[in-house]
Amino acid sequence: MGISLRSRWVFLPLVLALGAVSLYFLRLSIHHEAQPRPENPAPPEKKGPIYKDIDREVAPPLPEYFPIAAGAKSPSDLPPIPSWNKPPEKHVPESTRLYIGFTRFWPLLQQVVVSYITAGWPPEDIYVVENTGTMDSNKRGLLTIQNPFYLDYHRLTKILGVNIVSTPSLQTFAQLQNFYLSEAINNNLTYYFWSHMDVAVHSHEDRKDFKSLYMRAVDVIRETQQADYLVDKETGKKGEWGVQFFAYDWLTMVNVKTFAALGGWDTMVGYYGTDCDMYSRLAFNNYHQPIQDAGMVYD
Repeated sequence: MGISLRSRWVFLPLVLALGAVSLYFLRLSIHHEAQPRPENPAPPEKKGPIYKDIDREVAPPLPEYFPIAAGAKSPSDLPPIPSWNKPPEKHVPESTRLYIGFTRFWPLLQQVVVSYITAGWPPEDIYVVENTGTMDSNKRGLLTIQNPFYLDYHRLTKILGVNIVSTPSLQTFAQLQNFYLSEAINNNLTYYFWSHMDVAVHSHEDRKDFKSLYMRAVDVIRETQQADYLVDKETGKKGEWGVQFFAYDWLTMVNVKTFAALGGWDTMVGYYGTDCDMYSRLAFNNYHQPIQDAGMVYD
């Protein structure tokens, strides 16, 4: 049976559609071949993690900020401490332990340690608390000065003559403060000093009643030990102090008993809120926080 004329018209749109599609792909093929090919085609995109560019130039090495100390073989090779700032030949009867926490940037730590020694603080009373989180890498000499957590054990202990205590892991500010408190308790200290690592200090050398920064700090200790210290003249009741501030807490003297009574620092309060919390709790419990002046402390 032959196909009717009406049925033939049904295939016409299909034929036209197939012809249009064929022309479209033919034009695409001709256009692609006409495009100039790049001489150096880009490599195919690699799948996987994105790494840093290891072919870039290496950063210049960190310079040596204390070349005399770097070349010293003993403490005698260092510039002498000014005679007017030297601590007494025989150590004062009072304990004057000073903790300085260190996390990163070695030149800053040298600056603060050298400035305290120059201002009269006995090196043997200065304890650098290594809080780098690198375990014993610095002690074993595994890091270089290009590493922000680098610290030179030999220079601190053998040349500058200070002590080093290490934290077991990287501590927050509040945890580090509790570490100082724990060290003081374990060493039967009734008070101690601590200082920021990014400060520089020096004595009031322009005053007629000159005393070194260290000896003025000793005077504060002796003041707190007087029988009439913080005694209310009207009631005769003796008050208790929590901290002695020297330029806020850039240099601070801590009363171990009062801090332990409050449970130490709250490690759940972060960053700058933690010192606001601690000092507020001291105030709420009527512990005095006198402001003292031993010398100039620059942050």
